Amino acid sequence: MSYRIEYQWICFAIDGDHAPGLITPRWVVAIEGGDSNLYAAGTRGRARDWSLGMIGTSEQVLTQAVRSAAACESGQLKPRGQRCTPEAYIHRIRRLLTRPRRDTLSCIALGAQVLAGHPLVASAADQGFELCPFSQYGQDRVKVLVRPERWAAFFDLVDDAIESGSVMPWQLGEAWLPRS
Repeated sequence: MSYRIEYQWICFAIDGDHAPGLITPRWVVAIEGGDSNLYAAGTRGRARDWSLGMIGTSEQVLTQAVRSAAACESGQLKPRGQRCTPEAYIHRIRRLLTRPRRDTLSCIALGAQVLAGHPLVASAADQGFELCPFSQYGQDRVKVLVRPERWAAFFDLVDDAIESGSVMPWQLGEAWLPRS
């Protein structure tokens, strides 16, 4: 049975300096991870990549951390390949939030990727976001493209979807960081 391995975590802060008009600071926790049974082609190393693991206000990020921590209890998530208690996992994320990096613009791009019928698509169109339709795995999808100067409006757009869990953090952007 496979399980998810998280190798490293980096937290980024987004405030009014990054997103003009943003009132409440946001955090992005990028996680380098992969499945225990997948190996990179031509190597003996496990396949891994960076994705957005958690995103939003501090409360939203901690809610997402609690959801992820539940997988530690069942053994479906093993940080650094080791068993971990849910409490230790949540503590790790809390600690990350206290010392975020500020080079967000060079490492993170925000933009939603959702099914074409998701309510976020109509709201994004109404607010003037650029939409890019595409097909993936036989499903019609839409990518909402967001320039950094519109990050505040993007967070207003996705806040309800983050709260309800109708979008996952990895659907809201990309991270470009060196692999371990």
